[in-house]
Amino acid sequence: MNLPGLSIRRPTAVIMAILSLMLIGSISLSRLKLDLLPDLNMPTAVVTARYEGAGPKEIERLVTIPLEEVLAATTDLKSMETISASGYCLCILYFNDNTDMNFAALEIREKVDMAKAYLPEGVTDVMVMRIDPDSMQSAFEIGISSDMRLDELTRLVESQVAGRLERISRVAQAMVSGGLVQEIRIKLVRERLSMYGLDESFISSYIMTGNLNIPAGSIETAGMTINIRIAGEFGSVEEIRNLTIPTSAGSTVLLRDIADIGLVEAEKTSESYINGKPALSISIQKQSNANVVQVCREVKKELAQLEKLYPDIEFDIIYDSSKYIGMALDTVAESAVKGGILAAAILYLFLGNIRATLIIALSMPVSIIASFVLMYFSGISLNLISLAGFALGIGMLVDNSIVVLENIYRYRDEGKDLRTAAEYGTKEVMLSITASTFTTIIVFVPVIFVEGITGKVFREMGLIITYSLVASLIVAITFLPMMASKLMNPGKAGGAKKGLRIKLFDGWEKFYGKVCDKYRNFLEYSLKKSGLVIAAAAIIFALSLTVLPAIGFDYFPAMDEGIIRIEVTMPRGSALGSTREIAFEVQDRIKDIREIKGISMTIGNGDIIPDRYGAENAVINVDIGSMVGRKRTIKNIADDIRNRVSSIAGAKIKVIDDSRVMGFSIGSNKVDIRVTGEDDEILARVSDDLMEILSGIEGIRDLTGSHDQDIEEVSIVIDRNKALLYGLTPAQAGMAIQAGVDGIVSSRYKYRGSEINIVVSTADGNIESLQDILNISLQGRNG
Repeated sequence: MNLPGLSIRRPTAVIMAILSLMLIGSISLSRLKLDLLPDLNMPTAVVTARYEGAGPKEIERLVTIPLEEVLAATTDLKSMETISASGYCLCILYFNDNTDMNFAALEIREKVDMAKAYLPEGVTDVMVMRIDPDSMQSAFEIGISSDMRLDELTRLVESQVAGRLERISRVAQAMVSGGLVQEIRIKLVRERLSMYGLDESFISSYIMTGNLNIPAGSIETAGMTINIRIAGEFGSVEEIRNLTIPTSAGSTVLLRDIADIGLVEAEKTSESYINGKPALSISIQKQSNANVVQVCREVKKELAQLEKLYPDIEFDIIYDSSKYIGMALDTVAESAVKGGILAAAILYLFLGNIRATLIIALSMPVSIIASFVLMYFSGISLNLISLAGFALGIGMLVDNSIVVLENIYRYRDEGKDLRTAAEYGTKEVMLSITASTFTTIIVFVPVIFVEGITGKVFREMGLIITYSLVASLIVAITFLPMMASKLMNPGKAGGAKKGLRIKLFDGWEKFYGKVCDKYRNFLEYSLKKSGLVIAAAAIIFALSLTVLPAIGFDYFPAMDEGIIRIEVTMPRGSALGSTREIAFEVQDRIKDIREIKGISMTIGNGDIIPDRYGAENAVINVDIGSMVGRKRTIKNIADDIRNRVSSIAGAKIKVIDDSRVMGFSIGSNKVDIRVTGEDDEILARVSDDLMEILSGIEGIRDLTGSHDQDIEEVSIVIDRNKALLYGLTPAQAGMAIQAGVDGIVSSRYKYRGSEINIVVSTADGNIESLQDILNISLQGRNG
């Protein structure tokens, strides 16, 4: 098929096709997902389960092993890693590449449902989650402060603000931290319980069963169906106080006669501070495959509405991932545009004709916009890698066009008319440029077969370069000859080629001629001394290899987001107050650094992964502003912070200056070393030795181990025979101890638009030692 000739004879059809392609490409571009990196469908899933109060060995025996046994048979499972810690179990499942994780997650849920039958009754929050780098970290973080009482602010934020944010399209979760939660505390008086023959277990169960709305079916009457519901929920705190409790003697007693009941502040699980002042924070996670830039844009719109709705509340943006993604994409896009302009300028220098340069310059955006169509239908997002593909390929886009145009010039020099020169000049080199294009494309074929994250990341770059080169080939054999037949000067090519450039760049012409002469002489010498040339090339290649270690290697280049993250880890089991003291000491030591714009802290608070952040953890976000407005780099400032906090004792402090939006895994460690074995004591000893060896290696910092994270545990063994004499069971004894230590969460109560816990405890005072626990009195059936 004579495509060049057909394009020249049908210019209107070609122009309409190009304009249609530009329109479709523009629409495709507007619908492309914006992200920092390509979609990384990591073939990994996580199963978590909580078992409050259980130690690591008990968790392993009762929870981890049953889960392992059923999950081991999951289809396409490559390996499985389990973590048994105090109070929770974590199973990480790694699947083969190209596994459909939607079906894998369904299969895992089925197997977990099977395993639930073998798990203890106290196991809760059994969850199955896919590991998604996008949704595992916050896309947006907000700090909220006000002169309101903290408990009132918490209720407002949880019931109104968080709800509105979660209703935004593609927002998965808006998690509130640092609030003050209230609860209804029922403090039982043991002497009065003994008087009526009651115990904590019975009271807790009675409150739970008495605070239920139960559907009771429906009836048909007068042609209508009426639903029947037993309304048993408590309507007020006074109703709870007046709850009638049956006693063992057959009489009744009011709950207020055996307990002190009131609305109190619940024990804090987290605290948030902005520049040292108490506040709340909201962490927003987006849904998987959602456009993070669009989500953040909608969140900011909603924040503007909330600021108008609640003028007494201050909303501060702590972290906005779209800001850094936009900066990175703009930088690469700007580089690509500048590269295109420079390419056109160089073309003008060598071609010497403004019309010829214009024809080739027009072929570049046409090829790129055509590539957007293929990107859209291939599901490729607009990210650093795809834009880098354009930046790399933009120079190659004009290669085919230059070859075609130069051949058209040759035919014009031979005296052919414009149409004939355009057609025959293109046809003659069409096979050559097609072969050249596909030899370039074939270089990227091996990338398709690379497995893991590397293959997923760089496959897109190969596809983008392929799309753009194919588009440039089609443009070179259709659009370019048509444009050449219309825009080139009708006179002889030689005169058209020289006129304007010689007038403007006479000096360049002389310099170019001298370079050509020198190159011709050098080329002749090289052909005569081919052995010397080969030896010189080999020496240069060997020398270049020696400087590689000095240059260094990295998976991705470092990004300066203007946020430094400090993670404080206290010994396992530390109280929130102890963590707070260390966090504020860190803040006091760094707050006078001149680049710091603000400091926000979150102390405690659980994460998506159980106990990732507990009472012994604090996260401090240090805002150092844009790199444009400061002299020191983020690395320099992070090193300054490390020096200032290194002498703080009693906690492990990790200063992270890596990009948050470039994170790929649950943790942020560069290297993880796993030590496995059967004997825990040997594992701990080997781990300590390994830590000591690694600490002596230059360049290693923030070295942490997991074996020292076990919380101290005391086991209370009930003497069953003695307990039987008093009419006690181990369960009753456990409930009594739980009521004296933490309290029993019996039910939930609707309070001012939200639900709070009803906690049953005993009025024995604070339990501060093991002896206090041993002094707890127990009430059995026999007294």
